[in-house]
Amino acid sequence: MTFDGLIREMLRFVENEQTRKDILSHKYGVGGIHWCCGAGVYRNVVDIDAKSFYPHILLNWHLLPDWIDEGKYKELLDRRMAGDKDERLKAALNVPTGKLRMPQSSSLDKERGLTMCMLGQILISILREKLERYYEIIQVNTDGIMIRGYNGHKLMDCIDEWKSIAAIPVSINDIELLEQKDVNNYRAVYVDGSVKLKGAKYIVKNN
Repeated sequence: MTFDGLIREMLRFVENEQTRKDILSHKYGVGGIHWCCGAGVYRNVVDIDAKSFYPHILLNWHLLPDWIDEGKYKELLDRRMAGDKDERLKAALNVPTGKLRMPQSSSLDKERGLTMCMLGQILISILREKLERYYEIIQVNTDGIMIRGYNGHKLMDCIDEWKSIAAIPVSINDIELLEQKDVNNYRAVYVDGSVKLKGAKYIVKNN
């Protein structure tokens, strides 16, 4: 989608009165967007995660610093999306996302860094608006959303609509049990047996 197309989508997005009320309850900061429905224990949650979110934004919207070759960066990102789990590859892709916003970096570019962050906030907000038509929103974070009320056909419709705008792949994983204090402190037990701990409250508690 072109930048003009994204702006039109954003304007359509904020025309809805309920959407305007919803987004005012979210926390928009330089690190991304954060919101949760409240502390509690939730079952049968679906975790929707945008893969390599900021690297895709930098590439798709031509925001990479001038010292990075766009073609080579795309090759690395394609490798990551093809399943390469090498942490060095992940680190390399994330270098520009940090350096653009790091005050002490020689590559500091406040305009590009802020644009990357704002585009991310807009895209996740649009995904939320599409999902909330059919699902209960449990939490919203920088690069993903957790929902409850699984309906496979509607979910994929929402994801496909969003991907036509964002051009970013997503992963969808089922959570058997989610215990959360807030968006930065939670314990998620996935149906495959894996466990994700986030925040001092849960990391300390489980060690």
